[in-house]
Amino acid sequence: MIESLTTKAEQILEQSVTPGDREKVFARGRSRERSDLLRQVIELLILNGIPTRIICDLLKLEPNSVQYHLRWLEANGKIMRPSKTANCETARATNE
Repeated sequence: MIESLTTKAEQILEQSVTPGDREKVFARGRSRERSDLLRQVIELLILNGIPTRIICDLLKLEPNSVQYHLRWLEANGKIMRPSKTANCETARATNE
């Protein structure tokens, strides 16, 4: 199960992110452009049902970083969880 989700996440990343943007996503540092790209990638992966643990492994980020971006996406109306206590994997896109 984990292998198939990891493979699915890698395929989604490969199909949706250009090679130039991929380098920026995996680069170190805190640029605005990198943060925006990370949020787009995390949003895409979460909406496709990829668990946060696999996102952390794939993007080589700490769980705190992924959770920070997920909270930002939720606060800014990009994703919505079914309830306050629901996992982020059950989030869905908002109709904006």
